[in-house]
Amino acid sequence: MSFDTDKIRDIWQPASARPLTREDSREIASNVVGFFELLAKWEEQDRLLGGTPNIGAASAKSTP
Repeated sequence: MSFDTDKIRDIWQPASARPLTREDSREIASNVVGFFELLAKWEEQDRLLGGTPNIGAASAKSTP
């Protein structure tokens, strides 16, 4: 997969204490893509299994 490393560096540089390299930018992009792929996989699994009943229970416990 190809990424615009200069644009990625421009976006993420303010969040870094050190100058980001092209390799840093490539890794950031790869990690972000991987994160959203994982979320999509979980959503698909959840859809196929008919939902996760524990999500509501966890939310109810965290509210005061």
